[in-house]
Amino acid sequence: MQCTVFRYPAEAEGMWVDMDSQESVKIRDMLRRKKLTVSLSFAFDLFGHKIREVELSNSGEISHPTLDQVWVVTPLTITETTDRPGWIKYFDNGTTLTVQWSFEKRNIRREKHADWDKELSFQVTIHSSGRINFFYKKIPLGNLHSFQANYPIVKDSLGVKYYFTVLDNTRTSLFAIGSQIRISETEITEDTVVIFEPLPLCTNFHTCSSCVNGRNRNSLPCRWCSEIGSCSSKADFLQTFWHDRDCDLQEISDPRLCPDYNMVPDNSYTKEEGSEDIFDLMFNIFLLGIIIAPVIFPIIYVIVYAYSMQKSKNHSEEGEFQLNERKNFSARRRKRQGNFAA
Repeated sequence: MQCTVFRYPAEAEGMWVDMDSQESVKIRDMLRRKKLTVSLSFAFDLFGHKIREVELSNSGEISHPTLDQVWVVTPLTITETTDRPGWIKYFDNGTTLTVQWSFEKRNIRREKHADWDKELSFQVTIHSSGRINFFYKKIPLGNLHSFQANYPIVKDSLGVKYYFTVLDNTRTSLFAIGSQIRISETEITEDTVVIFEPLPLCTNFHTCSSCVNGRNRNSLPCRWCSEIGSCSSKADFLQTFWHDRDCDLQEISDPRLCPDYNMVPDNSYTKEEGSEDIFDLMFNIFLLGIIIAPVIFPIIYVIVYAYSMQKSKNHSEEGEFQLNERKNFSARRRKRQGNFAA
């Protein structure tokens, strides 16, 4: 993961989530020692895994509730929390989960640990895209380096860690990947934000088809090895393991060779498919008719009405002409009869 540190309030503006202004915030006090399992309303993408459930600890960590995936997001780790009042607040807005840990400065058992000069408050926000934000609002002694140096209950490291597992017939190999920061070597003061951005890695693909169609951040093609059930660019942390397991001899780069590839032949156009296409065509024509009917029908009505009026007019003129002809014929006939009589 790519890590960026912002140390100025102006750069961190808007990243702190005001829990008091949110309606659906949930609160848990530190008196409960058992870890809290939270179901997400979204899928959190972490190294290619879609996470739907997380576990929150009093010490300041987010992890997976089961052992089938081993990862941990650690903005800060407080090893002893039972002697100091505090609470956890968390808020899910549909695309992110924000968790806030707050510890009071006073200590219940003063003979064991001294009071702090101020409270400790920090947040972590996980995004559906895989982005992770750490925000440090209040820190005793003003910075994590001094805080950790004076209080040994604070661990020296923070960050994101994921254990990539490779299984074979004889053993299980674990590779720790992610991004870690040592507090003793990094300046983290109040209003500091640490952002972890996911990177495109071949190891983020967990199926053959998705693997061979993907590329890593350096545009290197990804290859699949069925022997270890893993995807690699052959230039990442699996490089040595890849060669040791003879993956070079059996690697898959063509998606058509993947066991999970569903290939449809070019001549597989069936009668049912053709019927479905015809139905779609008829349905589209029907929709088109509904759309243009309000426009076409008035035009047709005007044309028919004009034609009817013209035809009626022609019939009227023709009838009048015939009536006049009959009158003229009768007049001529009476005139001839008068001449014969004379």
